[in-house]
Amino acid sequence: MRFALLYKLRNDYKNQNIIFIGCSLDDEIDLKTLSTWSFDYTDKDTLSRTIIFIKGKPSKLQQSKFKTFGITDVVCFQTFEEMYYFLLDTWNESTKIQEDELTKHNQFSMSFLKGTEIEKNQDYFLWGKGLFDLKKQIITYPYYFISRSIKETITKNINKNKVHLIYGSRLSGKSYLLADLYRAIRDREVFYFDGKSRITQTALEKLIEKRGIVSLFDIGTIGREQFEYILQSAQKININRSNFIINVNYNDSDTLGIVKWKLKQNIIQSTDILTYSLYNRFMNNKKTEELKEINKLLPTVHLPPCTFKRTLLDQLIYTENLLKKKGKFSTQHIKIQTPKQLALLIVLAIKEKIFSLEIVNFSFDLEIVEAAKRYDPFIERIETNIHEKDASDLSRIKYVLNSKYWLRRELGVYARKKDNYEIVGDAYRYIIKKIIDSCGHNEHKQRNICRNFILFDVINDIFLDEFHGNIELIVYIYTVLHELLAEDFHFLHQNSKCYLNYSYVLTNNCDKLDYLNKALELVKISKAMIENKYEEKNNERLLITLAHTQYTLATILCEICRIHNFLNIEENDSAINVISEAVYSPYNSDDFQRERKKKTVQGINSFMQNAINNYKELNISSENRNQLDKLINVFLLDY
Repeated sequence: MRFALLYKLRNDYKNQNIIFIGCSLDDEIDLKTLSTWSFDYTDKDTLSRTIIFIKGKPSKLQQSKFKTFGITDVVCFQTFEEMYYFLLDTWNESTKIQEDELTKHNQFSMSFLKGTEIEKNQDYFLWGKGLFDLKKQIITYPYYFISRSIKETITKNINKNKVHLIYGSRLSGKSYLLADLYRAIRDREVFYFDGKSRITQTALEKLIEKRGIVSLFDIGTIGREQFEYILQSAQKININRSNFIINVNYNDSDTLGIVKWKLKQNIIQSTDILTYSLYNRFMNNKKTEELKEINKLLPTVHLPPCTFKRTLLDQLIYTENLLKKKGKFSTQHIKIQTPKQLALLIVLAIKEKIFSLEIVNFSFDLEIVEAAKRYDPFIERIETNIHEKDASDLSRIKYVLNSKYWLRRELGVYARKKDNYEIVGDAYRYIIKKIIDSCGHNEHKQRNICRNFILFDVINDIFLDEFHGNIELIVYIYTVLHELLAEDFHFLHQNSKCYLNYSYVLTNNCDKLDYLNKALELVKISKAMIENKYEEKNNERLLITLAHTQYTLATILCEICRIHNFLNIEENDSAINVISEAVYSPYNSDDFQRERKKKTVQGINSFMQNAINNYKELNISSENRNQLDKLINVFLLDY
């Protein structure tokens, strides 16, 4: 923990407003240590102030020492007592200011691009430029902006005063939907928090206490604990006639598990929340004409029409290839010379923002200044708001990513070259080592922070290319990180999923089996570690994680059975047993629903389809026949 405290002091000394009270600065070892950290005092003047309170007037010698320590302001008092009364009055005033800061999030201006502004519209489309400008406090709506069909459903449900969860893939238009809701709901206060913002627990509690409001939260604004807190406050939100609308990534199985866990414990009722699914393509049917609407607008700004077959990501890639152009900043590419430079971009690609304390923790001091200059306007330095600060992180400065698509596309281009694999691996190793250092012996904290960087879907998403990922690179990353994170059951599970996904792209059955067996070994170890942890802690949350490993284990076993043409009785029996564990878990029902609807030859779907088609001939033990019958009934439900 001493490193965490040291990093926090370093961040405060470099970026915060610091006050020395009655300190002579003579022979102060701790202060001298802080002052030896290299940074430009010229920047300090523009970012924050270093103030000293002294009794009386300073001598010329004292003034000289003040300059040595980067003191920007000297405040003179008659007595020491006056200093503390002054601080108390200032603190009382600051608590009033915090209330005003929160209201900034419901007073945004709205701007609408014209069809004649072709270049600006194409910047938003081709670069995934964020709609919300933090500095100007403006939400910009491109000319091609349309309302998705579920927007009308959500607005009709506002009078029910609920917690609304909007599920969608990582590129399905969830952020656009929130911006649409902000402009559509005009009969009450609407608070909007985009993915580049964060909110402290204190500010969140104040929001929940408000009456008759709508709060919109994009992905990345709230943490897992805050998400749970909102769920637990669902009835209070209802009593206050308010609505909390939250974007959730559809493949975030932990979030889905939290909801099910709260329902199972009766902490929340099913009537407390409303859920919606946002498709990652535009629809055209009896209920909606999204596709027709957007295709009327795209040609005006020189963009090709969409089709139902193409996802939003497919449409972006298709447009780039068709027009042979990208956007206003198409010549701006990432330039990587060191693993730290790449590590910074990976962190930004995942988090969309990085605060000054994190910059200190990762030792990105030089890299972030260079990146902000080199990649302007994609990376921007801005001041944090009061409601984003708490005792654990008082960062005054944050750097935000203004175009997720630009950076992920650039990372994808970079990662396609196998010559760059080593530096990618070094960058990930650097990130994880820094997280481990900053967390000290806090295993739970380390696991939670690392989780955001080691999820298979996240890694696959940030190295964007026309094939939707680079599986060989991901295999390499997990191999590099294995020694550092082998004691983390989350990591082993994600590593297992990586090997499973890699087996799908291999053509040789021997190679497939090799990676499937590696995946099987890792998921079994992960499952055993979680079971041991549950025995120690008896924490029911671990059952959510356990359920996900059961589902992965079942998928791997089914795939092995498929490769062996379902001829091995022992393998078939094992698969049936594990499928039953996975499917009947209350935390996995959604996963199974999604798998059943996939028209592929992989996983549980393939096994169960074969069991139905070859029921009499399937090689299983007589003891498992009844269990199989029950599974078939579950599988055939709604078919």
